[in-house]
Amino acid sequence: MICKNSKYLLAILSLYGLTMAPASSQSKLPHIQAIGKITLKNGETTEGVIALGYSYDNKYFHPNAFYYETATDKHLILLDLDFSGFYAELLEAKGATQLFFAASKSDQLQSRYKMTDESGDKVLNKKILREENFILRKEFSIYPELPLSLNVRARVADNSQAKSYKVEEIARFELIRNLPDPWVKKIEQAKARLTKKMEADQKRSNLWLEYQEPIWYHDIIHDHIELSKWRHYFN
Repeated sequence: MICKNSKYLLAILSLYGLTMAPASSQSKLPHIQAIGKITLKNGETTEGVIALGYSYDNKYFHPNAFYYETATDKHLILLDLDFSGFYAELLEAKGATQLFFAASKSDQLQSRYKMTDESGDKVLNKKILREENFILRKEFSIYPELPLSLNVRARVADNSQAKSYKVEEIARFELIRNLPDPWVKKIEQAKARLTKKMEADQKRSNLWLEYQEPIWYHDIIHDHIELSKWRHYFN
């Protein structure tokens, strides 16, 4: 027979196991966000929160990107900058004739089967094709403030919290690796607001059961173990 205190202990340990479970056991990966900085051609600069990409399952992140075309080729510059670059300079300098912000929309896995005969043996060939879709927009959004949930939705064009700029006006896109104190304070205050809200909702039995806090680029970029852990989901 399990005593009452033991039941509480088991419940706590079970909850701990869920919160500490590796990403592979989650139904969906959390978003990765960053504090970004854009510089316009007129010299104006803006800092804010951006979503590097989204997850629709527990296997892949699907990065947002800048997309441009030249007379001979097409290119995607992923917003994570391959976790090795600091910034992307003037896209038009690369000879671009078309410029867009490419917002990740969906991911689809397709399996195709083909049966062939080889020397009297039947051979089954299975191909798994992955299809990425992007919504091409002429504007790029950045968020000067954090929403209550901490998660920004950069793919939602009508978000009133976002500041939008024409992609063709952007001269430089940068990811901030070392946060200045004002941003550190903003994120801390936002997390405190969220904790207060979640505690108040809990008292009303309104639990945030499926909530996942975003992961921050500036946290993982300096941690080689965390960086290697999360980076492999981008491919």
